[in-house]
Amino acid sequence: MLQFYHTTRPKPIDGIIRYWPFERECQNMSLIQKVKRGIEQSGPIHLRSKINTRLEAAQNLLAFSIEGRRKNTFKGVYETVAVSSIPDMTNCHGWMKVPGETLPPVGFDPSSDFYAIIYDFVSPSKLELGVVQAQLDFFYFIGFSVESLKADNWEGKGLLVDFCDILSPLNKFWCSSLVRCEAGAMFRQR
Repeated sequence: MLQFYHTTRPKPIDGIIRYWPFERECQNMSLIQKVKRGIEQSGPIHLRSKINTRLEAAQNLLAFSIEGRRKNTFKGVYETVAVSSIPDMTNCHGWMKVPGETLPPVGFDPSSDFYAIIYDFVSPSKLELGVVQAQLDFFYFIGFSVESLKADNWEGKGLLVDFCDILSPLNKFWCSSLVRCEAGAMFRQR
């Protein structure tokens, strides 16, 4: 269970809008669930293999929608990749409100309710760079950029446990320079 300290969207500071981790995590997991569903319903989905712009990233993400699968825009196009499965990944089972009095007193106001997202339990195990890289490649092909490569947000054999680290092309903070990542560089300092 991933618990969030902020119960509401943070207020802007000097006019700068800050993201709300709970909201970003929910949006990302919702999109990933839609991608999974698209693959389950239609099999391989052809995507652009090189993404340079937000529009290209959004087109790859759109390819998983009913309309995108019907059009099959990238099938037979040069430099494409067929995505037919989801890599090993932490599954989300929904969210819930948790009463503050049931949480440890450190950092939580017992008189408030807090949000939590329920994920699979990730057992401790030896890190496998291939598991991490498969997820990074998957996020890249579906159009997400990786905002931060925090090694401590990957648990067990290398499963991402903080989905605020990725940004969909629908997020205004998405950045093309943050798109393609290598797992080896992230874990050399661990």
